[in-house]
Amino acid sequence: MCPRTANTARPWNDVAKGKTLAAAIQTARLGPDGQLSLSPEVRDAAKLSCGDLVVLRVTDEGVLLHAIDPDQAWFWTPEWQEGEREADAEIAAGNVERFDSGEEFLAAMERDLKPLKQP
Repeated sequence: MCPRTANTARPWNDVAKGKTLAAAIQTARLGPDGQLSLSPEVRDAAKLSCGDLVVLRVTDEGVLLHAIDPDQAWFWTPEWQEGEREADAEIAAGNVERFDSGEEFLAAMERDLKPLKQP
């Protein structure tokens, strides 16, 4: 077990821009209990430290691992991700309402909330 450290030098903007560092492309072997060890070169290139939170996303091309900004960790919780999937399904089903102005939006909110108000 390693000590939990904060890595304040992480370039969140570079990660979001999808930069690839060729020097960080290496192979690794999956351990018997599903552990995956990243080489020091990969950890350094990704600016990962022991205890950092990462997301593993399965794509058509394989598994993508990326670091999570600690301030955004809530977004990656199972509960929040379930809500994101529900919202995506609602949008895909066309269960959305669009507004041309903030005033239209507020009027719709008032209209929809009136049945919920207590007398």
